[in-house]
Amino acid sequence: MPMGPVNHLEFLQRWDCDESAPAFRRLDRLLGLDADMQDAVHDTPGGRNLRYVRLQAELGGGGMDAQAACPACAELCEFALPLGAMLESAPPASDREVGIETRGERWRFRLPRMSDLAALPLGTDLGPALAETCRLDDHGAPVPEAVVEALGRELDAADPLATPVVELTCSACQTLFSASVDLASFVAREMDRLANRLLRDVHLLARAYGWSEDAILAIPPARRRRYLALIGQDSVPSRALAV
Repeated sequence: MPMGPVNHLEFLQRWDCDESAPAFRRLDRLLGLDADMQDAVHDTPGGRNLRYVRLQAELGGGGMDAQAACPACAELCEFALPLGAMLESAPPASDREVGIETRGERWRFRLPRMSDLAALPLGTDLGPALAETCRLDDHGAPVPEAVVEALGRELDAADPLATPVVELTCSACQTLFSASVDLASFVAREMDRLANRLLRDVHLLARAYGWSEDAILAIPPARRRRYLALIGQDSVPSRALAV
């Protein structure tokens, strides 16, 4: 669901400018701007990433450029994230199940939820921990390593936005390779850029006109840019007209 008109003052009040904080925690504060948050506790990782992409579309505007190192020659390859395709995707149902067959046994799991991830201590080995958390059968034993590995592949297919993968061709050596994308980090980077731009606007306009932060951020962005352009013109020395 689209967020609606952007309120830059509310954005700055909610955005955590501490770049050392986890990206997903910083973005979750911003999700209070989303009008459809009552079911967010049941978001799968891909469903939460879709919310982050919507934030980028509403607040950041344009697309997001990224880089990945070629595994063959280490060349940094630039690419644009397919935000349009991501926005058109639908998150999986949080009660969806996946099954793994091994050695005559069937193991059933639900999809992980963000609440599952939030409950795990930092540094936890996510594969085995989520397998145990999301298992729906009691086999009287821990989930085997082979099942954990197979479950990871099934979850990638069932919830593809959890860890999006893009196919790239190295511009230097033409090697074909895949790169996984940490969407939360990319969106947080774009939000940092927006915050820095808004803070600069406030700094320049407050210094020039004496307006408060609230008043400046209440000005529509297009008109705000006109004021900034006038400030820039005033800083250029005037030239005498030739006669």
